[in-house]
Amino acid sequence: MWAHGDTKDHISSLALSQSLFFANKAPSAICTGCLRMKVRLPHLPLFVDEIERLNHFIDVLNALDRHFARPQGARVYAAWRSTINDRDTSYLLGRNVFVHASVPKGFYREFVQAYAHHGHTPMARYARLNRTPALLTWREHRQRLKSTRDGLWFHELAERYGILDGLYCSHRQWTVGFWSPTIFKPTDDDRKVLDIAAYFAAARLEQLMVARKKKLDSVAAPLSPREQLSLIRYSLGDSEKEIADRLGVSIGRVNNLLYAARKKLKAKSRPHAVRIALLARIIP
Repeated sequence: MWAHGDTKDHISSLALSQSLFFANKAPSAICTGCLRMKVRLPHLPLFVDEIERLNHFIDVLNALDRHFARPQGARVYAAWRSTINDRDTSYLLGRNVFVHASVPKGFYREFVQAYAHHGHTPMARYARLNRTPALLTWREHRQRLKSTRDGLWFHELAERYGILDGLYCSHRQWTVGFWSPTIFKPTDDDRKVLDIAAYFAAARLEQLMVARKKKLDSVAAPLSPREQLSLIRYSLGDSEKEIADRLGVSIGRVNNLLYAARKKLKAKSRPHAVRIALLARIIP
């Protein structure tokens, strides 16, 4: 799949891609840059064309899964965005974490609970801290850390859900993960292909993240303390009567507060208002 399949060509193309990414260029510009480096990826132009028309994070992951993961016997696991200094370890599904539908049901919820206790897995940490990391599979990482047992909790949890192996690709603030129900044995070229495809997906996800931030920043008026508290209690599942009792007001007043919050957030419904407020960090 590569005209010149050595690591140097791979790193050179990614270096060009990184400079374009930082300059906020479109994925198609990055694709053109990679093609100049004589990288042969038959599905890449089609993939880039497709994701540039997509406006939802999960749709980008679906395209990555269809074009690159499944042909290699893997599936897309998730994509998440971290802060550069890694001090913000708060990950929220739908805000900065996007989990693919192929991940076994219940796994991510249990993973979040374990992550709160253990922190980053060694694989994800390694992928993010190394500028040009060797693309090791999860199983290969596990073999390296056999003596320390570091991160064993993740492998044991994943295996309970039929996730036996995977691979992380990290680009700038984004990490894109792949998983496999069998022992994953990609060739060097396979790893390079997944890494470059993950990069283009990350570039598009970053564009969508920036666009969403601009939209959220356009929210006209801040919520009043009572509007904010009403929306928080509503998001937690409280009924209108329970919110009224907590605030010491009438049910009619609660309805007015929730309506005002919805209008200020330009939301179509109360659940939509909650989602916008969570994404904009107006409510915790």
